[in-house]
Amino acid sequence: TIEQQIASHKEKMNELYLRHGVKPLPDSLEDPDVPDNPPCDCCGELWKGIHACAVCQLAFYCSKECQRAAWKQGHKKECKDLQAKAKATAERVVNTMMDTTLSGLERIQGLEPLSCTGYYKAALECGINTAIQELMKEEKKCFLVRLLEDTSHDVSFVCWIMGALFRGGRREGHGLDREDREDEKKVIAYGGIDGYRCKSYIMSSPDAFEDWFQASIEIITCSMHRDVAKIEDIRANALRHAVEMLNGWHIIFANKKVSKAIILGCSKCSNQAAVKRAKWMAKQIKFALIKFWNAAEGIDIEGQLEFYVYILSAEITLRVKEHNVPVDFIKLLGLKGRRKRQFKQKILLLADHMIRKGTSLDQCEGEFVLQGGRIDY
Repeated sequence: TIEQQIASHKEKMNELYLRHGVKPLPDSLEDPDVPDNPPCDCCGELWKGIHACAVCQLAFYCSKECQRAAWKQGHKKECKDLQAKAKATAERVVNTMMDTTLSGLERIQGLEPLSCTGYYKAALECGINTAIQELMKEEKKCFLVRLLEDTSHDVSFVCWIMGALFRGGRREGHGLDREDREDEKKVIAYGGIDGYRCKSYIMSSPDAFEDWFQASIEIITCSMHRDVAKIEDIRANALRHAVEMLNGWHIIFANKKVSKAIILGCSKCSNQAAVKRAKWMAKQIKFALIKFWNAAEGIDIEGQLEFYVYILSAEITLRVKEHNVPVDFIKLLGLKGRRKRQFKQKILLLADHMIRKGTSLDQCEGEFVLQGGRIDY
């Protein structure tokens, strides 16, 4: 079945992640059995490295006492060497991302070192956000071509970046800025995002978010293309990328600080700019929904992708309302009749629970909510 093919492709992608040093996505969004912190760099106690060196952010300690002791024992001299190593690695990664002579896989398979905050800090100074935006722009234009022609290296730049760089709960767990500390308990495995990194990218350029979102819409709707629908393996790949992409965006809009950065932009953003952004997002989503509405029967299995797009639309609807942006987002989506009733009666309830939980709902939670239940998170 097509579901089995999607599962098979997911296994292949995780094998690819492991082979190139990228941590695979877990099957569950629940807490991992083993803590995801590094060992203490002073006493060596496993899983206790919760305090990072404020300068290099590459050494971790179980306590302030161990941190002070390590500084006297040699980290004071080692710190500069670690910063230099981080800068050299970051420059190499960023340059590789920008090298259009390489294959898609070669350009992004080396992102794993940047999971460490110290390396990512260096990468920001080396222009990682510019490199990310260039890949987003390429994805917008070339994803369908790569999907159809480069089947040996089936990768999505956007999915890979969201999985390797923007996901929360990485091994040291220090990717959050001060504003995001209140959301830190929600950052678990792929069940959360790194608010600092996402906001850093969104704020790096006036059109950074637009390029990201448009590339995502291209990936989400690609499975509707007639050439993709003809070939079972390619179609399964397209569906897998689309589901992964939508799950990522569900988590992004479940994060209060990141969704605020998306909708309102900088703190001085005018109300008119927020309205313009909301209308632009509605236009992109409506474009995707129309593709699903007009698709041949059977292309979108049981309406799965369309349902996920509705959930994303509902999350944005609630966030737009939360930030007092004066637009009727539901009207902008063009929903009418049965679709509009279901959206208001069911989809908004699911989205509200996802926002309050801070991540996606599991199947049991979703069924309970659809039956009229309410869960207090």
